[in-house]
Amino acid sequence: MNGSAIPANTVQFRLMCRGCEMADISVSCTRCRNKHLESERIQVPAKNGMSHLVCPRCKCRSYFDLTPFSAWCFASGLIEFGLEEDKPDGAIIIARGEKSSIKAVVDCLARHGKGESAGKLLVPGVPEAVDQHSGMDALIDWLKWCAKGNGHKGRFGVEFCSGV
Repeated sequence: MNGSAIPANTVQFRLMCRGCEMADISVSCTRCRNKHLESERIQVPAKNGMSHLVCPRCKCRSYFDLTPFSAWCFASGLIEFGLEEDKPDGAIIIARGEKSSIKAVVDCLARHGKGESAGKLLVPGVPEAVDQHSGMDALIDWLKWCAKGNGHKGRFGVEFCSGV
């Protein structure tokens, strides 16, 4: 990082989370795909007196968050997202990928809830299952179908678990 790009009298603000500093995250530039840490981004002045953090290579302001994220489901078929260490008891990991892309990929392949489950993602066939055994069969079939695209360029690094 070029130290002269940030003026010495500039005060840098850090995002605060529950009273503590957030960890430095790995990011990728949307223009040149340069992978770097968020702290390596260069602060440049804007026309309105504010400043922007930009890519050290191409000076682009937009980036993808590369934080490893997971998707998991419950016996009810409800799908949720988060860090793997935050997974609740009783949930099954169904996919892993980067934070910037996992929600979009799973959103395309999962069923969107209607009625009481509006706005939620569901594993197809699990909510309608008569017992947990048939629900698990529906989950396995759906994961096999999703896993066919593992490694495909259009999946943006999201890998579905094929063996539950």
